[in-house]
Amino acid sequence: MNLLMLIYQGVVRPTASRYENGFENFNEFMVLITTESFFFQTDWIPSHEFQYTLGWITIGLTLFTFIMNLGHVIYYAIYEAKLLLRK
Repeated sequence: MNLLMLIYQGVVRPTASRYENGFENFNEFMVLITTESFFFQTDWIPSHEFQYTLGWITIGLTLFTFIMNLGHVIYYAIYEAKLLLRK
């Protein structure tokens, strides 16, 4: 389902700006990668060391996505505050 959303957003470009489309594609891609990494943390992979390492990689990817989104929110909050103060 994530892959279909990524393809849809890449083709249709539903948001107004190129930056927002790119950011939405980034978020969908990170959700896709994180979701896919959960398949490797099951008994399908017999190496517990690999599962442990992949778990930390998944945490790192999730933290990276969180920081990117938080930066996005802070940037737009500052931008909107500047617009309100100019009025």
